[in-house]
Amino acid sequence: MNSALAHEEDDFGIIKIGDVTFQNVKPCGRCIMVNNDPLKSIVLKEPLKTLSKYRKVDNSVLFGTNLVCLEKGIVSVGDVLSF
Repeated sequence: MNSALAHEEDDFGIIKIGDVTFQNVKPCGRCIMVNNDPLKSIVLKEPLKTLSKYRKVDNSVLFGTNLVCLEKGIVSVGDVLSF
């Protein structure tokens, strides 16, 4: 899958990664952990600072989506994503 659409995961329904099927259940409100730099022991402002300007809903900054696995299987690096 090649795409240039920002945040297109918002519109995913059912997807497959390799032979495993997933259902998109809701957007992901990100916590501050994505801003931690464990190598330098500092908390950065990005990417949440920029995302909060246009992806804020209530008290959450949305970044990504939550998927639920619908069947048992193995997902591996390099598996094809299909819709």
